Amino acid sequence: MDYTVTCDQPVRFDVRLDAGQVSIDGDADRAGAFTKVVRIDPGEATTIDSVAGTQTVRCRPRDLPLPRVAGQGSARAYLFAIQAFPVGSTYQMVLDKHGTPIWWKTGDRPSIYFALGPSRNTLIAGVGTPVSPYSQDTHFNLLSPEGSTLASWGLEGVPGLGADNHDFVKTPDSRWLIAYKQRAARVDLSAFRRWCGPQRPTSAKVLDAYIEKVDDSGRVAWSWNSMDHVPLSDAKRWLPTLWMDPKRRGYTPPSCGDWDNAVVDDWDYDIPHINSIEPVDGGVVLSARHLDAIYKVGYPSGNLEWKLGPSPSPSGSTGSGDDCFDVQTANSCTNLRVTASTDIFASYPFAGQHDARILDDGTLTVFDNGTGAGRPPRAVRYRLRPADSEADLIQEIQDPTVTPSQCCGSARRMENGNWVIYWGGFNNPVVVGEYESDGFPRFRMQWSSAYLGYRAIPAQAGDLDLGALRAGMSAQYPR
Repeated sequence: MDYTVTCDQPVRFDVRLDAGQVSIDGDADRAGAFTKVVRIDPGEATTIDSVAGTQTVRCRPRDLPLPRVAGQGSARAYLFAIQAFPVGSTYQMVLDKHGTPIWWKTGDRPSIYFALGPSRNTLIAGVGTPVSPYSQDTHFNLLSPEGSTLASWGLEGVPGLGADNHDFVKTPDSRWLIAYKQRAARVDLSAFRRWCGPQRPTSAKVLDAYIEKVDDSGRVAWSWNSMDHVPLSDAKRWLPTLWMDPKRRGYTPPSCGDWDNAVVDDWDYDIPHINSIEPVDGGVVLSARHLDAIYKVGYPSGNLEWKLGPSPSPSGSTGSGDDCFDVQTANSCTNLRVTASTDIFASYPFAGQHDARILDDGTLTVFDNGTGAGRPPRAVRYRLRPADSEADLIQEIQDPTVTPSQCCGSARRMENGNWVIYWGGFNNPVVVGEYESDGFPRFRMQWSSAYLGYRAIPAQAGDLDLGALRAGMSAQYPR
């Protein structure tokens, strides 16, 4: 069992035993009633030892946010990064099944990207500008439990490029997929000028999405970009609201009158906004938030193979914004239509979605935020049938206590069939829950609306040894 305490004052243990003995802070076993005072600083720990085992009490920093907890989880641990939003400390944390942080990292500009490493007891921590649309120095560190950097990947020094905090994953051939954004100076947007009439210019700066496959040395083996393959019309629902103001480090509601303001030259369209990349047999499955769709990109061709998103227009007009169309090849690709009998939102299954993953059985899981669609968020699982151009919804998890989800979020299905879901949000409480296959909430962690997370990842027994994490923390913060 693990506990955390604040330690502005020494920690006082008042012990009363009717039977047996206990050791506090490594002292000799004692019986009866006694008091022990232990001084520990942030990160440091003391122990309570008895025949029942060892309990660790670690001093937490005052700005490390603790969740309000209900129930008990079934995962070995939960990885979650949380930031005081819009400006404040970011903590990358490993929490146990009771919601107690047993390992954390902050400082050195941590990002909200935090994930399991490729081998047991390793972690991948993003480092860069937290919650930034793009960054020139974002990189990913492979960490040991002691906090040592075992390897690092990034795009430092590459003009115009910014590694993206959204995803970084290992491929079956032991390489890495890394996402980043590049600013395209002027892109023709004249087809979408109608939203602001004559005030809107015919071109604007755009953040194009790139994916690279790199080896451990950072050497590029393959690359892909959205502009060469995905038509701008796929973003037709989002284009009116995609203003990004780097000076404010956030999203700004659209205003046609802003075209008369000189600051417009500093704005960019973040059109695709890729937020997850998943290596699969024969390609990569990616989620594009501002396209409301999931795509499969073929490898090594880079061509779009299928799209799961808004239903194609009845006319099937090429490049309509709902049809699957590859710009580079000028060919149609496969539209996966969600069968209406399985999903009441079949015609528009995703709205600002995140975290698209392919399971071992070939099914697809997605966290559907429902952003701007007038519906609550949900975790969904689809059976894909590309040969029939169809997809069937086979599982859906919702939480009636969760408010609308504008940003972020994740949905991970565990080996035991339970789901770990971060419900995303923006200016609403941060909720991470574990749900049984029928949607029953067996475990919930909740932080206040003063924070923002990105993704919650469950760790199974083979992923992390909690004893190694405790020892690693004590190595980082020796007494």
